[in-house]
Amino acid sequence: WSSDVCSSDLLFFILTKDYRVDRIIGFIRALENPYEHSQTYTYQLSQSLVALASGGVFGKGLGCSEIKKEQLPEVFTDFIFPIIGEELGLFGTIFIVLSFVFFLFRGYKIAKNAKDYFGSILAVGIVLIIVIQAFINIGVCIGFLPTKGIGLPFFSYGGSSLLFTLCAVGILSNISQFKPKQIKIK
Repeated sequence: WSSDVCSSDLLFFILTKDYRVDRIIGFIRALENPYEHSQTYTYQLSQSLVALASGGVFGKGLGCSEIKKEQLPEVFTDFIFPIIGEELGLFGTIFIVLSFVFFLFRGYKIAKNAKDYFGSILAVGIVLIIVIQAFINIGVCIGFLPTKGIGLPFFSYGGSSLLFTLCAVGILSNISQFKPKQIKIK
C-alpha cells in the first residue's frame, strides 16, 4: 500500500458526502475561532464550549442545565459531556476524566495479571475500546477533534451501546477474577 493510494481513498471518502465536508470545514474554522461561524459550521462546538464555560467550577446543579433544553442538539448522545460540565462544573468534568484514567490503569493491571495470553489481550482490547471512545468524545466536545458522532461510554443515551459496554465490562470483571500463579520458594 502506498501512501498516495490511502490518502486519495480517504479524500474520496470525505468528499462523497456533504456533511463530511462540512464537518472538516467546521473543524478547521473552529481552530481559528469557534464562535465565528457559530450558526453554521461550528454550532454544536460553540454551544458545547458555552455549556462548559457556564458551569464554572462547581456547576449549576444536577438538572439545572439551560443549554440542553433548546440550544445544543444531540445532547443525550454525542454531547453529554458539556451538559455534565454545565451541571457539575469543572470538578464534575475532572471526575469523569479521572474515572476513565482510573479505568485505563485498572484495566492495565487486569491485563497484566490475566492467567493467559488471550485474557490479557482481550482485557487490553476492551479497555482501549472504552477509553479511546471516551477520549474521542471528550476531544470532540472541547474542540480538539472534529465532530464524530461517538457517544461517551456509560453516560450517553443508547440502549445497545450501553448493553455491549456493560457486557464488555462483565467480561473484563471475569478476567480479573483469576490471580497470577505464585511461585512458592521452599
